Amino acid sequence: VGPTKQGDIYVLDRRSGEPIVPVKEVPAPGGAIEGDHTSPTQPASDLSFNPKALTGADMWGITMFDQLACRIELKKLRYEGRYTPPSLQGSLVYPGNFGVFNWGGVAVDPLRQVMFGMPT
Repeated sequence: VGPTKQGDIYVLDRRSGEPIVPVKEVPAPGGAIEGDHTSPTQPASDLSFNPKALTGADMWGITMFDQLACRIELKKLRYEGRYTPPSLQGSLVYPGNFGVFNWGGVAVDPLRQVMFGMPT
């Protein structure tokens, strides 16, 4: 069982390395900085705590002016979901470096078939 900062949980057979929970390849945005290359797809587990993509409605602030300022900044950045590559205009990385499953990881009880974790 391998949790990731992206929120996916990969469950693999320890003998063969084959996925027990299906893993699919999902399209990923291209067009990184010149000289950098991105994969057209990225793996994604069917077992995921991946947060939904951000929208302008997710921007917040104490006043409506703060909320508007956040929405304006969001529009300036490149953001195409969790696999957005770096860009010269600036890219929003979400979930960020703190991720979903970080240092704590998960614990698994194979007898009860239960996984315990603390996604952020």
